[in-house]
Amino acid sequence: MPTLSLIIPCYNPSKNWEKELVQHAKGFAAFIDQEFKLILVNDASSTGIDKASIQFIKDNLTDFQYISYDKNRGKGYALRTGVATLNEGLVMYTDIDFPYEYASMKAIWMSLREGNDVAVGTRNDVYYENTPKKRTFISKLLRFVLRRIFRLPITDTQCGLKGFNQKGKKIFLQTRIERFLFDMEFIALASRDKEIKMKPVAVSLRRNIQFSKMNAKILLTESINLFRIYWLTHFR
Repeated sequence: MPTLSLIIPCYNPSKNWEKELVQHAKGFAAFIDQEFKLILVNDASSTGIDKASIQFIKDNLTDFQYISYDKNRGKGYALRTGVATLNEGLVMYTDIDFPYEYASMKAIWMSLREGNDVAVGTRNDVYYENTPKKRTFISKLLRFVLRRIFRLPITDTQCGLKGFNQKGKKIFLQTRIERFLFDMEFIALASRDKEIKMKPVAVSLRRNIQFSKMNAKILLTESINLFRIYWLTHFR
């Protein structure tokens, strides 16, 4: 059975994050009856992470790697940094609060074990029932653009649960976007490679998940990145 590594990007985590991380890591390992390596990438947090919190994780998880650097670069950069350290096995990534159900995470893992190179979590309409209206509008607008302009086979590019094997890893490391739209760039690149088997996998959020806020600066940056991705994936 191929090894599994789970990469978690981290920036200014909330109180007691390390205890919840250990709880979920152990819970997921028990759910799939499989040990895995957890890689935490600290994207230059200014608060929430200290030596004690990292030591707590090391004391409670058998296979843990911690990566940190001094300048905040964004989620895409953080994940590429973690992925680049792996030379074998299957790779998954999600957010630090483990927002998706263990069954959904297992479904991504099983999709890769079945031979798919890239497994993409996709959310159904139930997801939007508990999502802030602003986020819902932005998400649906983006999916419209991806369907009509980018012609992508998978339009839910921003689901924070994905996985890939070593073939998929090579595509992932070709991405250049440093912040949120790296997911979209990844799927766009993978969809252009005829030798990559990419499969959407239906996933569900856990209850009472708190959504992060998207400020105007982030929206402006990602709007620019949208055009940048079109250029990178169609003309490079």
